[in-house]
Amino acid sequence: MKKITLFFAWVCIALSCSETSFAQADFSTATPERIAKLEQQIDIGLQKSKKQKRLAWILLGGGAATTIIGNAVLTNNDNPSSDRGTGAAVVFTGLGSAAWVASVPVFFSSSKNGMKARLAEFEKNIETAATQSDRQRKIDNAVIYLKGKSKPNNIAGIALLAVGGISVVSGIGVASKHSGSSVGDFLERGWGTALIISGVSFGALSIPFFVRGSQYKHAAQHLEQSGNIPDALFTVSPAIFGRPGYTGVGLSFALAR
Repeated sequence: MKKITLFFAWVCIALSCSETSFAQADFSTATPERIAKLEQQIDIGLQKSKKQKRLAWILLGGGAATTIIGNAVLTNNDNPSSDRGTGAAVVFTGLGSAAWVASVPVFFSSSKNGMKARLAEFEKNIETAATQSDRQRKIDNAVIYLKGKSKPNNIAGIALLAVGGISVVSGIGVASKHSGSSVGDFLERGWGTALIISGVSFGALSIPFFVRGSQYKHAAQHLEQSGNIPDALFTVSPAIFGRPGYTGVGLSFALAR
């Protein structure tokens, strides 16, 4: 009787282990083709992000250095109207400013490609989970990451909006105090106008941060509710637009991963 009971217990344990192993083996929903596609998306996204980030830092560093050199020449010049180097200094300052402004869209593009790679990695981890508990753990990790990315973007947007508002108010104040026709008044009005334009630019630049923060939060909520990474996110980011005869910086609107 003891032998029969012991044999029955071993049979039950064996069946239980077999069912568990089959359940774990069959739980993954990703095919080899799907995994290969996600891995390709991860590699492409990371490579693009790395190259763009390197270019953005070069533009930012080179632009800042060139702007500082140009401003230093202008500041140390006691008689700008007679100095032959003034023109070159202005050109240096303009090119430097253009370079660091151009770095902003490149930084955003690098961040976007990095996020594409990160989302593809989350998707791969979730779809290849061996058990329900493992899948839920990976979903929770992805949700925590996305919520963590939302807050810094909102803070950056608020900071840019505040700086923009201060610049606009300061610019209006400077321009209104110098309404005369002298050269000094003209320069001061130009400085006030520059402050206003800068303030409006900072305000516009805050929009992509607010949108991205909102989309990260939306993606986290969608993942919590459905257990799947969203197929597409609405994004707004600074971009460089080029046409024959001109080049400018604006906002790009897209619905994509």
